Amino acid sequence: MNKLEKYALHSALKPQDAQLNECFFPVKEDKYITYNINTNSTSKFYFHWQEVVNLIQPYLQKEGVSILKIGNPNTPQVLGTINYSGKSFNQNNYILKKSLLHFNAFDYFSYICDQMSKPNVSLFSSFPSASYNFKDYSNKIFIDSPKGDKNPSLIENETPKTIDLISPTQVAYGILKLLN
Repeated sequence: MNKLEKYALHSALKPQDAQLNECFFPVKEDKYITYNINTNSTSKFYFHWQEVVNLIQPYLQKEGVSILKIGNPNTPQVLGTINYSGKSFNQNNYILKKSLLHFNAFDYFSYICDQMSKPNVSLFSSFPSASYNFKDYSNKIFIDSPKGDKNPSLIENETPKTIDLISPTQVAYGILKLLN
Protein backbone atom coordinates (compact mmCIF):
# COMPACT_ATOMS: atom_id res chain seq x y z
CA MET A 1 0.00 0.00 0.00
CA ASN A 2 1.49 3.35 -1.02
CA LYS A 3 1.14 6.71 0.74
CA LEU A 4 -1.77 7.94 -1.37
CA GLU A 5 -3.73 4.74 -0.71
CA LYS A 6 -3.07 5.09 3.04
CA TYR A 7 -4.35 8.69 3.03
CA ALA A 8 -7.38 7.60 1.02
CA LEU A 9 -8.14 4.79 3.46
CA HIS A 10 -7.80 7.13 6.43
CA SER A 11 -9.98 9.88 4.92
CA ALA A 12 -12.53 7.59 3.23
CA LEU A 13 -11.83 9.27 -0.10
CA LYS A 14 -10.82 7.73 -3.39
CA PRO A 15 -7.69 9.18 -5.06
CA GLN A 16 -9.38 9.39 -8.46
CA ASP A 17 -12.15 11.59 -7.03
CA ALA A 18 -9.82 14.56 -6.53
CA GLN A 19 -10.82 17.80 -8.24
CA LEU A 20 -8.68 20.89 -8.57
CA ASN A 21 -10.06 24.38 -8.45
CA GLU A 22 -8.31 27.22 -10.23
CA CYS A 23 -8.39 30.95 -9.95
CA PHE A 24 -7.33 33.13 -12.87
CA PHE A 25 -4.02 34.88 -12.42
CA PRO A 26 -2.54 37.02 -15.20
CA VAL A 27 0.74 35.64 -16.50
CA LYS A 28 2.55 37.91 -18.96
CA GLU A 29 4.62 35.13 -20.49
CA ASP A 30 3.06 33.17 -23.36
CA LYS A 31 5.15 30.00 -23.09
CA TYR A 32 6.68 28.95 -19.80
CA ILE A 33 7.66 26.11 -17.53
CA THR A 34 7.40 26.22 -13.75
CA TYR A 35 9.49 25.04 -10.83
CA ASN A 36 9.21 24.92 -7.07
CA ILE A 37 12.00 24.73 -4.52
CA ASN A 38 11.07 22.60 -1.53
CA THR A 39 12.66 23.56 1.78
CA ASN A 40 10.26 21.78 4.13
CA SER A 41 12.88 19.12 4.80
CA THR A 42 16.61 19.14 4.25
CA SER A 43 16.45 15.88 2.32
CA LYS A 44 14.27 17.54 -0.36
CA PHE A 45 16.36 20.70 -0.80
CA TYR A 46 18.30 20.24 -4.04
CA PHE A 47 21.35 22.46 -4.07
CA HIS A 48 21.92 22.34 -7.87
CA TRP A 49 18.81 24.08 -9.26
CA GLN A 50 20.90 26.99 -10.56
CA GLU A 51 23.05 24.58 -12.57
CA VAL A 52 19.93 22.92 -14.00
CA VAL A 53 18.51 26.30 -15.10
CA ASN A 54 21.88 27.29 -16.60
CA LEU A 55 21.87 24.09 -18.67
CA ILE A 56 18.30 24.36 -20.00
CA GLN A 57 18.00 28.13 -20.42
CA PRO A 58 19.80 28.47 -23.81
CA TYR A 59 17.46 25.87 -25.34
CA LEU A 60 14.37 27.45 -23.83
CA GLN A 61 15.34 30.97 -24.90
CA LYS A 62 15.61 29.78 -28.53
CA GLU A 63 11.97 28.68 -28.28
CA GLY A 64 10.78 31.75 -26.33
CA VAL A 65 10.04 29.74 -23.17
CA SER A 66 10.38 31.40 -19.75
CA ILE A 67 10.94 29.75 -16.37
CA LEU A 68 8.58 30.75 -13.55
CA LYS A 69 9.07 30.11 -9.84
CA ILE A 70 5.88 29.19 -7.98
CA GLY A 71 5.19 28.06 -4.42
CA ASN A 72 6.69 29.42 -1.24
CA PRO A 73 7.98 33.02 -1.56
CA ASN A 74 10.56 32.40 1.19
CA THR A 75 12.55 29.90 -0.85
CA PRO A 76 15.62 30.93 -2.84
CA GLN A 77 15.17 32.47 -6.28
CA VAL A 78 17.17 30.91 -9.12
CA LEU A 79 18.86 33.49 -11.35
CA GLY A 80 17.31 33.79 -14.80
CA THR A 81 13.81 32.89 -13.63
CA ILE A 82 10.68 34.97 -13.04
CA ASN A 83 9.14 35.05 -9.57
CA TYR A 84 5.44 34.10 -9.35
CA SER A 85 5.72 32.65 -5.85
CA GLY A 86 3.41 33.53 -2.99
CA LYS A 87 0.19 32.95 -4.91
CA SER A 88 -2.81 31.09 -3.52
CA PHE A 89 -3.28 27.36 -4.07
CA ASN A 90 -5.91 28.00 -6.75
CA GLN A 91 -3.76 30.62 -8.52
CA ASN A 92 -0.86 28.15 -8.56
CA ASN A 93 -3.20 25.59 -10.12
CA TYR A 94 -4.07 28.07 -12.87
CA ILE A 95 -0.40 28.90 -13.52
CA LEU A 96 0.48 25.18 -13.60
CA LYS A 97 -2.39 24.38 -15.97
CA LYS A 98 -1.03 26.85 -18.54
CA SER A 99 2.60 25.73 -18.17
CA LEU A 100 4.38 23.41 -20.57
CA LEU A 101 6.09 21.45 -17.77
CA HIS A 102 6.86 21.56 -14.04
CA PHE A 103 10.05 20.45 -12.27
CA ASN A 104 10.72 20.10 -8.55
CA ALA A 105 11.90 17.93 -5.69
CA PHE A 106 8.84 15.77 -5.09
CA ASP A 107 5.99 17.53 -3.26
CA TYR A 108 2.26 18.18 -3.68
CA PHE A 109 2.87 19.96 -7.01
CA SER A 110 3.83 16.54 -8.42
CA TYR A 111 0.34 15.27 -7.58
CA ILE A 112 -1.27 18.38 -9.06
CA CYS A 113 0.69 17.81 -12.28
CA ASP A 114 -0.53 14.22 -12.31
CA GLN A 115 -4.17 15.33 -11.95
CA MET A 116 -3.70 17.81 -14.82
CA SER A 117 -1.70 15.36 -16.98
CA LYS A 118 1.07 17.96 -16.99
CA PRO A 119 4.64 16.86 -17.81
CA ASN A 120 6.69 16.73 -14.63
CA VAL A 121 10.28 16.04 -13.60
CA SER A 122 10.50 15.18 -9.90
CA LEU A 123 13.51 14.37 -7.75
CA PHE A 124 13.24 11.87 -4.90
CA SER A 125 15.61 11.49 -1.98
CA SER A 126 14.74 9.73 1.28
CA PHE A 127 11.50 8.19 -0.05
CA PRO A 128 11.79 6.29 -3.35
CA SER A 129 9.55 7.16 -6.28
CA ALA A 130 8.13 3.61 -6.19
CA SER A 131 6.39 4.41 -2.89
CA TYR A 132 3.99 6.82 -4.64
CA ASN A 133 1.17 6.09 -7.06
CA PHE A 134 0.31 8.19 -10.10
CA LYS A 135 -2.40 7.73 -12.72
CA ASP A 136 -0.15 8.45 -15.71
CA TYR A 137 3.58 7.84 -16.02
CA SER A 138 3.94 8.62 -19.72
CA ASN A 139 4.73 12.32 -19.27
CA LYS A 140 6.77 12.10 -16.07
CA ILE A 141 10.40 11.55 -15.27
CA PHE A 142 11.18 10.54 -11.71
CA ILE A 143 14.80 10.67 -10.63
CA ASP A 144 15.71 8.83 -7.44
CA SER A 145 18.87 9.87 -5.64
CA PRO A 146 21.64 7.28 -5.85
CA LYS A 147 21.88 5.18 -2.70
CA GLY A 148 24.71 2.84 -3.64
CA ASP A 149 24.07 -0.42 -1.82
CA LYS A 150 21.98 1.22 0.92
CA ASN A 151 18.21 1.29 1.30
CA PRO A 152 16.26 4.59 1.29
CA SER A 153 16.38 6.29 4.69
CA LEU A 154 12.61 7.02 4.81
CA ILE A 155 13.13 10.04 7.05
CA GLU A 156 12.41 13.71 6.32
CA ASN A 157 15.85 15.01 7.32
CA GLU A 158 18.26 12.54 5.83
CA THR A 159 21.94 12.44 6.82
CA PRO A 160 23.91 12.36 4.67
CA LYS A 161 21.67 14.13 2.18
CA THR A 162 21.49 12.10 -1.04
CA ILE A 163 19.38 14.36 -3.28
CA ASP A 164 22.46 16.45 -4.12
CA LEU A 165 24.07 13.34 -5.63
CA ILE A 166 21.63 13.61 -8.56
CA SER A 167 23.47 15.07 -11.53
CA PRO A 168 22.17 18.45 -12.79
CA THR A 169 22.74 17.20 -16.34
CA GLN A 170 20.40 14.26 -15.68
CA VAL A 171 17.69 16.66 -14.46
CA ALA A 172 18.24 19.05 -17.40
CA TYR A 173 18.11 16.14 -19.84
CA GLY A 174 14.78 14.98 -18.35
CA ILE A 175 13.28 18.47 -18.69
CA LEU A 176 14.44 18.93 -22.29
CA LYS A 177 13.35 15.38 -23.21
CA LEU A 178 9.78 15.99 -22.01
CA LEU A 179 9.69 19.32 -23.85
CA ASN A 180 10.99 17.64 -27.05
